[in-house]
Amino acid sequence: MKTKENMKGTVSKVLNLTHRIVPGYITFVFIVKLIAAAQPFVNIYFSSLILDGLFRMDSFESIFKNVLIMLCIDSVLILIRWGLELINWVKKHELTQKINKMLVDKTMDIDFDILEKHETLDMYKKAKDGSTAGGDIRGFIDNLAGIIEKISTIVYSLVLLIPLFIPLAENAENLTGLGFFLNQWYSFVVMLVVLAVHVFMSYKANKRSSELQMQFFEKNVSYNRYFGYWFNLIFDYSIGKYIRLYKMQKLMTKRVQETNDKLEEEGNAWIKKDIRNSMIPLLSQCFMQLASYAYVGLKAVFGLVSAGKCIMYVSSYTKLVESITGISSNFVQLKMQSRYLSFFYDYMEIKNKRYDGTIPTEKRDDNVYELEFRDVSFKYANSETWALRHV
Repeated sequence: MKTKENMKGTVSKVLNLTHRIVPGYITFVFIVKLIAAAQPFVNIYFSSLILDGLFRMDSFESIFKNVLIMLCIDSVLILIRWGLELINWVKKHELTQKINKMLVDKTMDIDFDILEKHETLDMYKKAKDGSTAGGDIRGFIDNLAGIIEKISTIVYSLVLLIPLFIPLAENAENLTGLGFFLNQWYSFVVMLVVLAVHVFMSYKANKRSSELQMQFFEKNVSYNRYFGYWFNLIFDYSIGKYIRLYKMQKLMTKRVQETNDKLEEEGNAWIKKDIRNSMIPLLSQCFMQLASYAYVGLKAVFGLVSAGKCIMYVSSYTKLVESITGISSNFVQLKMQSRYLSFFYDYMEIKNKRYDGTIPTEKRDDNVYELEFRDVSFKYANSETWALRHV
């Protein structure tokens, strides 16, 4: 329950923030996804008409008419999509730059006493690295738009698949056994079971994959900090001269190599686990495709569907399964990205403890003031030596 509430809160925060800093970006993304969902079905539908026309030996004019209609609709959709994606490309980079500026502005505004704390630096590193790991606001919106695209694909697929499960009255009395079963409306239960098994297996695999990715990210943040620290020492002259003076090069190299080896070991372990995890949905997908071709192919054998419709139904069912599976994958990704974005929002919501107030001064007509400090003491952070003492 808490996870759902967190995701819902993240969706609201992301949409409000994006609309505020880049108006119109969300609308453009959603429109592009809707067009992208419709485009494949233009080819699927008209290809089935063209194929059936060829089998029926229709006239060249009739077949070519369908070809022209398909090409025209497809071309219009592609041109509209290209134009919108060009606008989106600009807005996408604008969004990224403004989000980065928010992080920089927040860092510049935080009091140094808070900023130098390990917890604050770690939070900033997670907020920054979370964006590069796919947990940025832009990726989150793309996932939301991806859900809209897949829902639209499901609707288009169902519209084309409905006739597949409507019994044919013609020659129905001649059908027996398997042919009779396939001509009944309840035969769709076979495809429904296959669909449910594949979606379940894919969801479990996607969930496990996101967990593995998140675990690697958590470790990667620390390793990147360590590696960056040791690597940057080389280019720091004030520290580098002592490294050379006291012959600490081998120690530095050893530290860098140890950190790199640990990161490489974790990365290889993550990849191996992810490959093993992806085998199950891959096998279930093969079984799903085999079942769909067998179901529709047997209907074609018994004369219940034409050759063109056979291709259309298989393609539509494949799109349907991919979309339902994709929605589960999108929700898993949104859950993971919500956790990434929580680092960003946690950092942005750090309360600044900078001291505010006023200094009483004598009002003068010439606006000329003199400030005098007494008993001033100061020492640098992480240093026990006083730079100034009772000055």
